[in-house]
Amino acid sequence: MADISTISDLFKIWMRIVNKLDILESIPADYGVGVLLHPSEIHLIQAIGDNAGSNLSTIATILGITRGAASQKVTQLAHRGFIRKTRRESNEKEVFLDLTDAGRRAYEHHEEKHSDVYRRIIEHCGAVTQPEIDGIRRFLSSMELVFDERITEKMKGKKLTAQDNS
Repeated sequence: MADISTISDLFKIWMRIVNKLDILESIPADYGVGVLLHPSEIHLIQAIGDNAGSNLSTIATILGITRGAASQKVTQLAHRGFIRKTRRESNEKEVFLDLTDAGRRAYEHHEEKHSDVYRRIIEHCGAVTQPEIDGIRRFLSSMELVFDERITEKMKGKKLTAQDNS
């Protein structure tokens, strides 16, 4: 059974990882299409590639971002020729998302980069048992749940503060 000190130590490691991800998020890369894409852009392309024909809400949920943030990025990437937005005759209000040829090339190149990262993690980590993986998954899912709760709490506090200021 983990105690607060152990969770604190794990959290410190997690925060270092988050800070490094923030650094990586600011560095665009060429994913085989001759233009630079930020990680947030290629991860949106990845989500659509993994879930072709999905709507905006589904993609936003997969990425853990707001529908508005997803909409802005989708519009930008559609204008740049990576994403195709379509409406179906059965539902003209809803927008469905697919990758263009350029989007598919970027997606495939990105998948290769992820495979390399996964291989490197395995090399550093060594053999990991299924019970260990299950424990890591449970721990990370619990962290995600707590952060979801904190976001909700902070948003409620933000709304109260905004109302107090009016």
